[in-house]
Order: sequence, then structure tokens, then C-alpha cells
Amino acid sequence: MYRNAAYPRVEWDTVTQFIEQNFQGKCIAVNEQGYPETSVLPYEYHGPTEAAPFGWFDLHLVQADPTFIALQQHPRCAFIIDQPLAFSPHRLVDREYAGYATMHFQATHFYCHATTFTNAESVASVLDSLGRYYESGATFHPITDHAFYEKDLGRLGIAHLLIVRGCEV
Repeated sequence: MYRNAAYPRVEWDTVTQFIEQNFQGKCIAVNEQGYPETSVLPYEYHGPTEAAPFGWFDLHLVQADPTFIALQQHPRCAFIIDQPLAFSPHRLVDREYAGYATMHFQATHFYCHATTFTNAESVASVLDSLGRYYESGATFHPITDHAFYEKDLGRLGIAHLLIVRGCEV
């Protein structure tokens, strides 16, 4: 992602706030043919630890999703969180020169290393955590009850994206 040198660097606290204000991102992985596969996914961000200085994202995908398959084959990936803000038409600046048209947005980009899981325990644990994260205070049958969610747990997968570099807003 192009970074305009005219804009000041953003502190990690601001990046963290931006991550926590949003609820979906784009995971981009490379398939066996070398082409990108992209999925728009909900995420749960886990902050920095000694072992993960930038933290990590947990995502859930369907095992048949081309992005999940690509992550299993090639664990290097990118994760982008973006937020469109506004579009400014050129005519606000100049009636003739279309080069003034621009889109305003916020975005952050991470390079990650993915670890994928398909076992029911891992899938249930992350899905239960995601459910509680996105629907705090809501009541639902615990996803860790494998018998209740057996059909779902068998077709879903988890991608644990360890952030290795990149953090701009």
C-alpha cells in the first residue's frame, strides 16, 4: 500500500484503536498458481506479547474457501483493515481538471504468517471467542459444545495470523 511521505507516522496506540473500531478485514493469500485469493472476514485482535510483539488476528473461514486453502499451502499473507470515509469530486476544486477527484479513507496493512487449524477443539474455541467478542452480553449455546455444533465445526477452519511487520494507518 502506497504511503504518502507528506503524512505523519502513526503511533501504535492509534493503530490499535483503529483495529478495535472495525470488525472486518481482508485476508490476502497466494494460491498454488501464484494468484491472490482474498476473503473479507471478521477478526479478533490479540495485542502484543513477548512472543508476538505486534500481536495476532484470529479469523474463521470455511475449509473450502480458496483463501483458507491458499493459507494452508503458503502461510505468508497480508491482512488489510480499511474504512472508506468520503469521495471528493474534482469539481469541488476545479471544474475542468479531473485529477483533483480523490477518495478519503483510513487503512492499515499487516504482513502476517498464518497457522491454520481444522480440528474441532481449535475451531470451537476461536468461534466461541469471536462470538463473545462481537456479541458481548448476548446469550447463545456455547460453541465449544461439539455435539450441538458438530456439522459446522467439521467444515470450518481457523487462521491464526501472527503479525510480522507493517502497521500503518
